[in-house]
Amino acid sequence: TQTQLLKEQREKAQAQQKATTNDDNDQTDDLGKRKAAFDASQKDWVKKQKPNVQLADATIQAAKQDLKRTSYWLADSQPVLETTHVAAPENVRPLSPHSQQPLRRKDLWPLELEYSNGNATTFN
Repeated sequence: TQTQLLKEQREKAQAQQKATTNDDNDQTDDLGKRKAAFDASQKDWVKKQKPNVQLADATIQAAKQDLKRTSYWLADSQPVLETTHVAAPENVRPLSPHSQQPLRRKDLWPLELEYSNGNATTFN
């Protein structure tokens, strides 16, 4: 009757739960096996790979050059200051008409110029 019907439903549900649990365990085991196989294949691949130092250095150098070209605010990217020797200016003082030596301030005499009727006249 009702009790027997409930017992049968409970047994079916338990059987179904066992079946799904077994499937989950099988899937978990399968997933673990696949993961272990993948890890093993990756370890073998890494062992086979030899680092190419020259290629890595060239790549790093290229990256540094790109950084210098595009990052002008970095100290390493600033142009190098080249020191140039600036020659001292030549003596540009006028020469004395008598001695042909550069004129000195104490050799000059003060002049007072006065204009009258468009002509300049000097007074000492």
